[in-house]
Parts: sequence; C-alpha cells; structure tokens
Amino acid sequence: MPPRRQQQQQSGDGNRPYEVTGPTSALTSFLREQGITGNIHRRPQPPAAAPVASSSATTIDEGDENEENEDPTNANAEASTSSSASKAGGKRKNNSAAALAAKKKKARKDAGGDDDEDEMFVNAPAKPGRYDNRIPGSIAMCAECGKKFTVTKYTASNPLGNGVLCLPCSQESINSGGNARAPTGPKAKQVKKRATKAVEEKEYKTVKTLQQICIGVIGKQIDNVEALGDIGPKNLDKISKIVSKHRALTKENLELFLDIGHRSLSLYDCTNIPSEDLAGIANFCPHLERILLNMCGQIDDSVLEHWAPRLKELKYLSLYAPYLITSKAWIKFFSTFSAAEGHVLEGFGIRQSARFNDEALQTLVDICGEHLYNIQLSEIGRLTDDSLKFLYPLKNLTVLDISKAGTPEGTTLTTPGVVALLKEVGANLVELNLDQNYELDDDVLVQGIKPHCGRLRLLSLSHLENISPEAFSTLFDLWPLNSGLQTLNLRRCLSLTGSSLRSLLAHSGHSLLNLNVNSVDEIEQNDLFQLAKEGVMLETLDVSFVRAVDNFVVKAMLDGMPMLKVLFCHGNNRVTDDCPQKRGVSIRGLENSVHMEL
Repeated sequence: MPPRRQQQQQSGDGNRPYEVTGPTSALTSFLREQGITGNIHRRPQPPAAAPVASSSATTIDEGDENEENEDPTNANAEASTSSSASKAGGKRKNNSAAALAAKKKKARKDAGGDDDEDEMFVNAPAKPGRYDNRIPGSIAMCAECGKKFTVTKYTASNPLGNGVLCLPCSQESINSGGNARAPTGPKAKQVKKRATKAVEEKEYKTVKTLQQICIGVIGKQIDNVEALGDIGPKNLDKISKIVSKHRALTKENLELFLDIGHRSLSLYDCTNIPSEDLAGIANFCPHLERILLNMCGQIDDSVLEHWAPRLKELKYLSLYAPYLITSKAWIKFFSTFSAAEGHVLEGFGIRQSARFNDEALQTLVDICGEHLYNIQLSEIGRLTDDSLKFLYPLKNLTVLDISKAGTPEGTTLTTPGVVALLKEVGANLVELNLDQNYELDDDVLVQGIKPHCGRLRLLSLSHLENISPEAFSTLFDLWPLNSGLQTLNLRRCLSLTGSSLRSLLAHSGHSLLNLNVNSVDEIEQNDLFQLAKEGVMLETLDVSFVRAVDNFVVKAMLDGMPMLKVLFCHGNNRVTDDCPQKRGVSIRGLENSVHMEL
C-alpha cells in the first residue's frame, strides 16, 4: 500500500476518499457532485525525475493528485503492480511527500476552506460532511423550496446552510453561481409566493358555468355569428347586454336579435343603429308586446309612424334618450291605441326627452287611462307641478317614476305638487322614485308617503338633502299601513343620522333586501354593527363614503348577513388589505386592497 494511503487510514480519514486536497481537487469534487463520474483527464505530466521499471508507475510529484482523483480499488490495483525497484528508489521521496501533504491538509482544516489557487471557489465556504446526509432512495425536504423529493446520488447539499437541494433548485443554484455567493437576504421569489398565497386565500371567484362561458364568447364575437338559434329569451337578453356593454350593436348584427316569434325585445345601446333599421323591428317582430331601447338617439318621428300600424300587440314601451321625436309624433302614436279594441299601453317609460310635453302626456292618459299600471317620466325637462295633475286619473298605478323632473335653471317639482299626486295615485303604488328632486322636504314623507302609500316595497329618495332625521324617523315609527320595504335608496341624504337607520331597521329590518346609504356620513359605527345584526335578509348593501366603515364593520356584516351577495365600499379608506372575505360575497371598491375591482 502506498505511504499516502497508509497515512490516511492511520489518521482515520480513510472513509472520505473524495476529500478536497489538491490544487485542482475542488473542480474534481464539483464535477463528481454533478454526477460526472467518468475518468478525469490528468494534467500533462512533467518529465520523470528518475527512471521507472513499469509504465504504470507515477512520479512523486503526481502522487497527491492521482490518489485523490482515482477510486480506492484502482489505487490499490496500481499500487500492487508497481515494481519493487521503484519502491526502493522512491521510498525516501514518498515519505517526504506524505509529510508535506499532511502539513497542507492540517493548514486547510485550520483555515476552514479549500486552496486559494482555484479562482472559481475563492470565497466558497467550507463543506464539511457534504455527502453525509445523501442516502439514495430516502425522502428529504428541499432546503430552498420546501418540497419533498427522493434523494439520488446526484443530490447536492445546500451551499448556504444545512440540508439538501432538489434538482430544480440545484440547477438554479448552478446557473446563478450559488456556491460563489453568500446569502444577501430573503429571496424575492419566496416573498412573491407568500403574497400570492395571501391573495388566493382571500379572493373568492365563482367558477363560470359552460353556459356562461359560451354566452360570453358569443357576445364578444357577435360579428362572426350567423344565427343565434332558439336559445331562449333569458340567454338572448344576456347576449344583448354583453354586446351593448362593448357598444358593438350595429345594423349588421341587429337581425340576430329579431325573430317573428319574439314577444319581448331589449336593446341596451342603440347608438350605432340608424332610424331605418330601428323602424324595421316592426317588420321582423310584429308580435312584440314589450320594447326597451336605450341610447336610441337616432330614433325619430318616422320610426313611430312605421311602428303604429304594425305593432298591434304592444303593451309596454320604454325609450331612453329619444331626442328627435317631437310632441306631435307622440300624440299621433298614442292616438293609434284604443281601449275599445283592447289595444292599449299598460306601461310607458321615457327618459331624457326635451320635446315630450303636457299635451302628449294628456293624450296618453286620456286614451290608456285606467289600463296604465307603469309610468316613468325621468329627466323630462318640461315636467312641472301642473304636469302632475294629468296623472290624477291613474288610480291603478303600481310603478311611478318622476325623478329629476324639470331643469335646475327652470321650474322643478315642489313638495305640495308631489303630495297632491300621492294622495290621488298612492294607494296601489309598489315602487316610487323621487330621486334628485332637490326641493322636496319632510312633508313628502310625513304627509304624502306615510298616509297614502301603504303598499310600497321600493322607495328611492336619492339626493333629497332637505329631508331631516326627525321626518325620516316619523315615517317608519308606527307605520301600520306598510308591512316593510324591500329596497330603499338613501344615496346622499346627507342629513340622516344613526337614529334614522335604527328606525328603519325597527320597521323593515326583517324584509329589507337592498339598501343604499352611500355618503350618509353621519352614521356611526355602533349603528352599522346594529345593521349587521338586524339586516339579516340584505342581499345588496352600499356603505360607500361612510367614514365609520372599517375592517371590523365589514367582518360583522359578513358574519351577520347570511344572504349578502354584494357589498360596496367605495371611498372607505379605513378598509385595508386585511379586510376579511367570504365565499360568495363580492366586495367592491376596496381602495387599499389587492382585491380592488377594476
């Protein structure tokens, strides 16, 4: 046995045959760690110092390197084939080389690192016991990513500490020169994973059904669709909403929504449809009973003239922004209906029309009269208190919308005119909309709604800033005629307070489904907690721009309202990233959170 190998066994290091000892052994060890176990080409050998008796014998200067690069069996075989002449001639030199190697080894152990001659690993930390934990076939936890994996003979240890690395992390460490760099802090990748996990735990999105996905694709690719087929009125209405949302409804694809068997037609954005194509609706759908057209700015008198003799089954008509239709055209259109023939309008809605006047309204009431159940006159510039008198004969009204009547610079609705109207038509009203009639005050609630509108289920009082908390409390305190509201809109009723909310909950807390208190900033946190306890039936709640709303209020609402589906929190900067979430509830408007709706 060579003196070097004998000295290793005597010192107890015989079990570590691949220990780094030579000037190039660091590279050799690195290649072995990566699974390169083939024969390593040796450096060119210098001329031999003395003649040797066998071609397999090596020089004294190469002894350290060759024994470190070869396997123990190869080293023993080579030693056994050495000639006795070379043993005798190099005995003294081998002893001196072994002593020199031992001194170098001791110096490296004291310094705690490899030789400094290898520039690639100058700053590399010591790797004691690099293969001690590498047992092929065992299950280990990666020190980098924390995943479990099976240990193989190619598994590398963690260069920055204890443990071992899986194959992907080992490759990443090699590519980034992991052994040559010291740890500089937490990795961005790990922080990103934690942030992503936090979002996934808090954000709940309902998985769309196949039907919803197909409807969405059809809506976005409407120009490439040749026919919709028999998909039903509900799905047709959904597609119409998607197409209108992107303002993609044109005269080319309008025919997809027209069919002779249709009874109802709703087009939510007719901006790009000319009047000729709107008039053609009566040709393709002569049996229509209900028509709703929004953003129909191109509709004119000729369209009504074309519809009148053809739509003999029409019962409900709603137009949004029919700017070009004159009052004469309206009068002529209403005159084609006849109660004697059973051809009358049961519902009529018009919004944003400067040409609709009292004469057209009187014609509508005179002809349809007692058959009219739904009337919506929203944003009509010529609607005044005198105009409301034409509505007195409508005793069977169930829906009344007179929001934003008149003009700010002209005449608007006043409290006496509205109270007088409610005395005449309020007995059967189910829905009442008085939004943005800024001059209305407390008497509308106390003298108009409370004594005459006992069947109300929907009440909208948006932007009525002159209503006091006392009048609001008076409305709901001891209101025996009404069994409870289902929808209440108090948006920007700035004078209301927490007492108003408590009165509402005492009367309608058991039946309220939709509540809007947007910008009612006088409501305190205790009142919101009471709302969370008593508003158990609420499905939609808007508490935007109410300063008392914070994470604790949101949590109380999520816990106390099992039916809640949508919660609006716009402008509430006290609702933060830590805002609790609940599966099935959409929280919209979180300004300081990653869940903000775009």
